[in-house]
Amino acid sequence: MGLIRERIGRVRCAATIGRIFTFELLRAASPDDEGSLLACVEEAERAGLIFPVAERLEFSHELIRQALIGGLSAARREKFHLEVAEAIERICRVASESGSAESLDDWVADLAHHYAGGGDAGKAAQYCLRAVWRFANLGSNAEAIAQFERGLELLQKLPEDDRRAKLEMRLVESIFPTQGDTRGFASNESEQLATRAMALSGRLGLSWKERWGARYGVLFVHLTRPDLHFDLVGNEPRRAELHEMASTGDAHRTRGGDTDPVCRGASADGRRAGRHPARPPRPRGRPIRGDPLPLAYRGERHAAG
Repeated sequence: MGLIRERIGRVRCAATIGRIFTFELLRAASPDDEGSLLACVEEAERAGLIFPVAERLEFSHELIRQALIGGLSAARREKFHLEVAEAIERICRVASESGSAESLDDWVADLAHHYAGGGDAGKAAQYCLRAVWRFANLGSNAEAIAQFERGLELLQKLPEDDRRAKLEMRLVESIFPTQGDTRGFASNESEQLATRAMALSGRLGLSWKERWGARYGVLFVHLTRPDLHFDLVGNEPRRAELHEMASTGDAHRTRGGDTDPVCRGASADGRRAGRHPARPPRPRGRPIRGDPLPLAYRGERHAAG
């Protein structure tokens, strides 16, 4: 009976990894020796719980995996999630040192999931940020937005300090181009993101680059709206705010010249502002070939730490 219980425990650890897993990852996440794990896997195969797929193993049904996870206590489930996350990091670190094609970027979404399941909200949110970069670069907008929303949920579990504000700022700035591509830069969703970034930029500890990105985001939303003229006429506080944004630092030059003259021109003809606006900062780490956007407007890929 003790041996059966022990082997079920190993299968439950595998269930924590996911529907599909590799024996290498199970071995790295488990303290048991390789022989014991092999015997456990073979017995699970004979019982029809899992079956091999190429070089991986897969649970025969998701309900089986969920039933195995449901038999774990909350503390044990958290322990397994942390062990799996740390095992992934070790495997990727060894692969990187040996020059293997295995990259931590391929696992960022899984790491966010496992650290969240393990109760480490801070590290999970950092991996959500990296997952947003990853999926945005791949053009997977829905996945990028999902990781962004998950990251915001995790941030609510962290103390409300400058570290949290910086991480939220990076999440907002990273998703802004993707949200613009999906909903439109003139949409209410894009305006909400830009406004939130602007509010966060008022906190202490943020660099001038992070504060400038927030200001430019708000300005860009209004520049892409054809009714900018009507938004500014009779609204002196908003006009002054946009002019103040446009005159901040040397980084405010667009492809068409000064942003400030663009705002002045928009007052005479709102359509001019929305004709050829510059693209907002990108969350990419390297310039994109053929991109006419000046380097000053490319978002720098911030470290997740």
